[in-house]
Amino acid sequence: MLGLPIPMMFVADMEDGRLEIVDGAQRIQTLECFKSNDLKLTGLNRLPSLNSFRYEDLPVSQQRKLDNKALRIVVLEDSTTPETRQEIFDRVNTSGVKARPSEIRRGANQGKFMKFIMKCAKDELFVKLCPMSDASRKRYEDEELVLRFFAYSDNYKEFRHDVDNFLTAYVKTKVRKFDEARMKREFSDMLKFVQKHFPYGFTKNERAKTTPRVRFEAISVGVNLALREEPNVVPDNPRYWLESEDFESHTQIHSTNSLPRLSGRIHFVRDRLLGRDHSHDSRSHESLASL
Repeated sequence: MLGLPIPMMFVADMEDGRLEIVDGAQRIQTLECFKSNDLKLTGLNRLPSLNSFRYEDLPVSQQRKLDNKALRIVVLEDSTTPETRQEIFDRVNTSGVKARPSEIRRGANQGKFMKFIMKCAKDELFVKLCPMSDASRKRYEDEELVLRFFAYSDNYKEFRHDVDNFLTAYVKTKVRKFDEARMKREFSDMLKFVQKHFPYGFTKNERAKTTPRVRFEAISVGVNLALREEPNVVPDNPRYWLESEDFESHTQIHSTNSLPRLSGRIHFVRDRLLGRDHSHDSRSHESLASL
């Protein structure tokens, strides 16, 4: 409406004739939402007279001007590799409000595996046990947590310090082939176990409206590892150690980017569920931390 150009968008030509969005999904979704009268303009500083307007409220001349606005779109050939799509997405997101690594992975690795992650993130039980704000969901925090669950469950021993590179590498191993049946079963079994034995799901209390990443990782992956060893495990009431200083120290925000800390919080939950003495794990983590 100000006459500024809409930034260039990239789509990929698919074998079935459709176009898959590589970069520009938010712009296209926003335009579609506005044209469908589902979006109301707010916070306009340069055109304050249009605040509270929907598309249908605009003068016909303004609607036509908007309808005739050109979109600059680059269509990539269907032979463009996932690596090239990743490179393009990285390059066009190096200025302005940079996309989060989770958004970059989502945009550059579209396919069956990412659709599986998206489907898991919409699971009713997951949504119930893992509350978060609408803003977080709009930035795909729910999908980020689901991906962390699978990546850490399968490969946490390979983690070092860089979470984003670790997750991206994991996604790339699943682009062409992954065991959907096994992963779906483990995700479902983990959620049912948490619902049954953890009074507040992945949160700290019944009033919580957010889910800390480190707490989710500790509980979800710890539960999954325990179920892998003992599918019918019946734990003592976890509540007494969930509220302990030990668990709190394992799930502090700063306890994130290192293998000893990641292993520490995951093993803490796993071992408590299996009735093990956790002290030997703590000693091994201290040794790793000193390396």
